[in-house]
Amino acid sequence: MSHSHTLKRLERIKTVGLWGGVCLLFNSMSGPAIPYTATVFQTLGVLIPFVLFLLFAVVSAFAVLFIVEAMQAIPGNKHFQGTVEFATLINFYFPAWGHILAQVILYGAIQSQAIQSVVLVSQAVDGIFVDIFKHSCGLTQTFQWRCIDNSSGGLFPNSMLFTLGFLATLVMCIPLARSKMDDNISVQVVAFCVTLLVVADWFTESLFDFQKKRVPFLKFEPAFGVLIGPVILNFSCAMFAPSWVNLKRKSINTQRTIWITMAMAIVIFGIVGLMPAYGFDGLGIKSLTDNSVNLLTILTNQSNTRLHLVANKVFCYIFNFSMLWPSIPFGCIVSETNIVQNFESKSRWFRPGVQFLCYVLPWFLAIPLLTGPLLGTIQNWCSILLAGPANFIIPFLVYLRCLNFRKEYNEHRSKLVFLFVWSPSIDRGYPQPFLKSNGKSSWMCTKNPLASTRTSTA
Repeated sequence: MSHSHTLKRLERIKTVGLWGGVCLLFNSMSGPAIPYTATVFQTLGVLIPFVLFLLFAVVSAFAVLFIVEAMQAIPGNKHFQGTVEFATLINFYFPAWGHILAQVILYGAIQSQAIQSVVLVSQAVDGIFVDIFKHSCGLTQTFQWRCIDNSSGGLFPNSMLFTLGFLATLVMCIPLARSKMDDNISVQVVAFCVTLLVVADWFTESLFDFQKKRVPFLKFEPAFGVLIGPVILNFSCAMFAPSWVNLKRKSINTQRTIWITMAMAIVIFGIVGLMPAYGFDGLGIKSLTDNSVNLLTILTNQSNTRLHLVANKVFCYIFNFSMLWPSIPFGCIVSETNIVQNFESKSRWFRPGVQFLCYVLPWFLAIPLLTGPLLGTIQNWCSILLAGPANFIIPFLVYLRCLNFRKEYNEHRSKLVFLFVWSPSIDRGYPQPFLKSNGKSSWMCTKNPLASTRTSTA
């Protein structure tokens, strides 16, 4: 395979431009935490949330940049020739125990977001069924068929095994889950554009009962500890960044894309958080044990006569389908890629087992959250314990190990002989450099994820 042939193949595969990259990164951040952002403002005032937004935006941007640099430092991937996922970096730079621990954290962080999105989208679909067909039904934990209508507030009791909305969401996710990552980019772009329409509606609705007294400039509450969760989740994109880098065109400036995304995130999250906090009562919380308030339930509250209920319902449903629905299969695909790329097994049950973990188990875990107020609490703690380390700690640890690797690599570079082994990379068949000691040193690159074989000490 010639060098020119390889470049042409990269051009065919790496097709994501600036706009597609911005949409992909932004959508990976804007998920189930959005409806709870207004609670942060009404509880903590104006200043503290914006300071937190700026802080986490900067840290998140540097985390992504460090991840990108660590990807380039892997031998044979200077121009992102191969497919290197987040977990691949852990596998390359860390020992086995560190890799396994990071895989658990990464899986938990990605799937916890997917589970939250499943719950919110399922509730939205049930609401659509009630509005259109006057009722929606489901099976309770005592195996009784239960239906709801507008008289019950459109809410199921806290004992459901599944609802029609849950099943419909599952069916809608199947086509995207079976597609490739680059096939999802067009969906991500459309989702982002629709998101801007939703933001405009929420902004407008907030003006009808706008009261500055609802949100002081500065306010302290004991609930600060749990409200950090939505902020963390709103700026968590480092674990998805390698998936974008693997698809972006060579001409796209990485830093520009990242900083544009972060600037847009601060503005948009500020609007969807601050304006509803000014426009509606009942969003603030007082203590660590209080459940965060979901803005969607307020916007669709039929007892509030000041609301433009029909328009709000339409845009809340659009929010679920534009911002949350695409993130469910996207997270499943990323989880599967991270696991399959870094674990090998000859068992015929390995691949089905991975697919069960990534595509099936999250739906079972979502069942207890379909009804009741636990979703906000689960979101807070999963953000702090899983999304926080995955996006704001592990990337910096990877970068530190990357610096150590490059130092050792450069010290021994003169003692190495480059032997180009024309073997398939992980899944694309590119020729990759393969390092071997020339006998003067026992050091060698034994963890090159872009090579199909691994060396032993010469």
